[in-house]
Amino acid sequence: MSLDPDTKPVCYAFSLTPWQDPWMNRQQLLSRLGRRGWRVVYSTGALNIWERNTDTWRSAPLFARQHDMDGVRVDLAGRSLPVWPSRPRYSAWAIARYCASLQRRAATARHKDAIVYLFWPKFLPYALAVGYKHLVYHAVDSYAGMPGWNTELENLEKEAVARADLLIGTTEQALARLPPGGSAPRHVLPNGADVMAYARGPDLPCPEDLARIPQPRICYAGNLNRKVDFNLIAAIAHARPVWHWVIVGPTIEGMGHPSRDPMIAEGYTACCRLPNVHFLGCKTVAELPAYMGHADANVMCYRSDDGGWWSSGYPLKLHEYLACGMPVISAPLTAVQPFAHVVDLASSVDEWLAALERALYHGGVGTPEQRRAVANENTWDMRVDRIEEWLYEMLGRKS
Repeated sequence: MSLDPDTKPVCYAFSLTPWQDPWMNRQQLLSRLGRRGWRVVYSTGALNIWERNTDTWRSAPLFARQHDMDGVRVDLAGRSLPVWPSRPRYSAWAIARYCASLQRRAATARHKDAIVYLFWPKFLPYALAVGYKHLVYHAVDSYAGMPGWNTELENLEKEAVARADLLIGTTEQALARLPPGGSAPRHVLPNGADVMAYARGPDLPCPEDLARIPQPRICYAGNLNRKVDFNLIAAIAHARPVWHWVIVGPTIEGMGHPSRDPMIAEGYTACCRLPNVHFLGCKTVAELPAYMGHADANVMCYRSDDGGWWSSGYPLKLHEYLACGMPVISAPLTAVQPFAHVVDLASSVDEWLAALERALYHGGVGTPEQRRAVANENTWDMRVDRIEEWLYEMLGRKS
């Protein structure tokens, strides 16, 4: 089944992160759907009155508006209609008003056939207010292990699963940890890579802030939150002071901040003080390939203790790293283990030291050609091919 762009239903996608934030799988997937003719409207929902002293509030427009970015219609909530969590009846009214104005701004006549695509359970009330015909729930992580998870979110996720017409999980584990019930098909969709962009990384000019850092360089790129094993980084940086760690990415604030986790807070503080650990901050999606391409090794140094959401995740950087061709080392996550022929797996500090020795001085596990070949089998376009298949199946069932 395929549809002409004029007959495809509008797709309202709700997620926690602003579109212009560092790109995650949702931006990669939705932008490609948009370029394939799906009318995608992306929203992070109405503002929260408790945010009124934050930069998010101060930078928001007074009245909501939309603009086109990367093939997607991005909605910017206004300060004039926030939700008020301690006043649930008012918040329900504000969400209904926001969704009505969201649909007007989308300027489409096909609301009655709308798809609502949820990346987080708190947006289920928005799906109900939009009046969807088709509901997709996409668990990009095992949410129940994340900071801030509570009974309200658990109940919303149960209802979302029960109502969904399509359920997607980034890994088998994330899908298995969804609540039981519902009749929707359940599919696994691993993360992918923009392979052409990252394959060019080594040929791009070395960024100025990276060029100032001596080699060998060990690069970690991603969100700096509780999943990163800062104790491991600090221990290796102490043991090998001539190796330089390059940490690229935003530090997550609030409950997800590394300093809020007693298991890694000391390691994070040590990393901030070590002269061979360099925090380069957030980079755009266009800038990242050059940083990975000019590293001597790229790493996924996630915590290996059980219980957190990271244990069932599929690293967003896996195939991006492989596309660059440089040696890759990772914690032995279940999702990474099938790639042990191109990724060196390490758990303890001693294993990491040995793996980094292999990467920095002996070429690492696999060859550049083998790594790129694996990345070429895991592109974002291939992932969107699968999503389109599932969407067409869903539309066919509901019709």
